[in-house]
Amino acid sequence: MDLTSVERDMLAGRDGPAKQRAMKGLVQLGRAFAAPRMVEIGYAHIHAGMALYLEDVELMEELAAIDARMVVPASVNIANADTVNWRQTGAPESLVRLQRRASSAHAKMGSDCTFTCTPYWAGHWPTWNTHMTSIESTVTIFCNSVLGAKSNRDGFFAVYAGMTGRYPLFGYHLDSNRRGTMLFEIDTPVSGSSDFSCLGFLVGNQVGDGVPVISGFARRPTLDELDALGAGIATSGGATMFIVPGVTPPYGDLPAAFGGHAIPAPVRVLRAAIDAVYARYSDAHEVLDIVHLGCPHASYEEMKHYARLLDGRQQRRGPFRGESLQTKIRIDLTEAFSGCKRELRISRHEACDICQGSGCKPGTSPMKCSTCGGQGQVIQSQGFFKFQTTCPACRGRGTVVKNSCPSCNGQGRLLKEVTREISIPAGIDAGMQMCLRGEGEAGLNGGPRGDLFVDVDVKKHPLFQREGQDLMYRLPITFGQAALGAEIEIPTLKGPESLKIKPGTQPGEVNRLRGLGMPDPRGGNGRTGDLLVEIQVEVPRRLSAEQEELLRKLSELDHKDVMPQSKSFFEKVKQFFSGADETAE
Repeated sequence: MDLTSVERDMLAGRDGPAKQRAMKGLVQLGRAFAAPRMVEIGYAHIHAGMALYLEDVELMEELAAIDARMVVPASVNIANADTVNWRQTGAPESLVRLQRRASSAHAKMGSDCTFTCTPYWAGHWPTWNTHMTSIESTVTIFCNSVLGAKSNRDGFFAVYAGMTGRYPLFGYHLDSNRRGTMLFEIDTPVSGSSDFSCLGFLVGNQVGDGVPVISGFARRPTLDELDALGAGIATSGGATMFIVPGVTPPYGDLPAAFGGHAIPAPVRVLRAAIDAVYARYSDAHEVLDIVHLGCPHASYEEMKHYARLLDGRQQRRGPFRGESLQTKIRIDLTEAFSGCKRELRISRHEACDICQGSGCKPGTSPMKCSTCGGQGQVIQSQGFFKFQTTCPACRGRGTVVKNSCPSCNGQGRLLKEVTREISIPAGIDAGMQMCLRGEGEAGLNGGPRGDLFVDVDVKKHPLFQREGQDLMYRLPITFGQAALGAEIEIPTLKGPESLKIKPGTQPGEVNRLRGLGMPDPRGGNGRTGDLLVEIQVEVPRRLSAEQEELLRKLSELDHKDVMPQSKSFFEKVKQFFSGADETAE
């Protein structure tokens, strides 16, 4: 890569260890994608440092400790916890404390702690032709497609770009890549974020990592609709940009959208195709426990729309399904081959036998919550805005326990250790997970139990290696057995088997014994793997006098009657040193 003197100074460490570290990473990225040089960026949307990721917060603190600073406007992507209203969301305090450490690191580096995946709704609005970086796919596609900025999907490199103000020139920073590859013609009315999300999912699934050009809208889509369209495309495919002629700068018509290339035949989108996406992710007969909104984070207009939909409605007070639990189990390969039964001991909450889960002292009942008047919700004011939130006193139940059960202290549940037998199917592999329905935590207010998820680990075997459903085994044999052939008894997980070694077997040859691998853990008529036996010819380290004499005689015979492979090899060596084969490929 061609670097400017400023970039070379950063790479050499003359501007400090933080910029040196960042520039080294960006140079490696640029070389991987054959970027000719760097470009100056005007904005970066960067990684937050996630409290749930191992040592992720520490990574951001490490950068701040070596005086890393953002040299361009930088917004921060989503975090794992609301560090302000965390009690209302029920987030663990330990998680919040860890996330706050990341916030402190970002503040020291000069980042805008937006903690959102839609920073454009928070005031970060890069203009047309601005080179930028983004860790978030929705930000990338919105800025490329709606604002006309230039960005790739960057991952952690966005942090390095923000620290240096530089990024390698490749991908969607090049105008040659910012043109359509596929045309979608909309032959049906679409309206609202929901419709546009489904349309985006449909388009992204078909275009892959190309650039879809979408035309035929009855009206100009709103910003919220374009946001939903981009999020859907980025979710179902690898697209980083879409083009709506007349909306996406600077493409005013279809010829411009395709960069002067031939316009392909359109894929016509009918209402039935959009409805099929709705049907795929909806079940009209299913009773929902929770509706999660905010991926991508909502705009102010969308929040007003949600408020109108929820106006006058109340949170369901129960019963509530119990939380799911997770545990691990370790077995050996022979148990995985044949299947086995194991006993699990887990700690989980059981309904209190004294109060039958009510949390009340026997002979008493729950009382209406005085804080919310039994509604389970309270109204809070922040400036000009009013928000309806879960009541902190009763946690949305509408009732409180005044006379607590002495056995469970009003919780309605007690932590107990239980034993359960689990049947592990034959063929299970390390990393697989089993689910025991209804074996998790007890529900609240009479709700059903959660589930128990069991992560399976399989110990390494001293002889066999597993590759999917096949087993690998390395068989050592003597030179004589390889040359003359032999019949050898070998171990398998089913018991001893006889293997015929054909005369002239070469080191590294593989014999496949069908059906002696691992069974399909799904059962039925699934495929059973094979046992692959790789031949290893052992060369003796010490020879008796008789063995040495016989081998010397064999060596003399080899010189008189050179083996075919050896002859070919020595001829090539001779041609190489004589120069006779210099032009051969």
